[in-house]
Amino acid sequence: TFIKAVLGNHVPSNISDKIWQVFSGKSDRLEFKEFICGMVVFLQGTVEEKMKFVFLIYDAEDTGYYTPQEMALFIQDLHPYDKLSPTEREKQIELWFSDIKKGRMTFDMWK
Repeated sequence: TFIKAVLGNHVPSNISDKIWQVFSGKSDRLEFKEFICGMVVFLQGTVEEKMKFVFLIYDAEDTGYYTPQEMALFIQDLHPYDKLSPTEREKQIELWFSDIKKGRMTFDMWK
């Protein structure tokens, strides 16, 4: 895809596809203005704007919160070399979500 061509081979396809969705608003087309606005946030945004951008990439259902499954995908994609086994990673996610009502983590909770 176009975003994959822009980002290069170091970004996994599933991530570049999600970036496309965030930039384009899940449309099949990416307008030039959307691309420029997305790149400005991606490259020059504040830390919080960049964090929101990453949060949106992994909010697969566009619900405004992470489920444990979305958090597991986030960790898997962004921390492929962590030292936790899959079982240990699952236990860590369960711990993070244990105090959260309804098993949902909002952006404000995540940041």
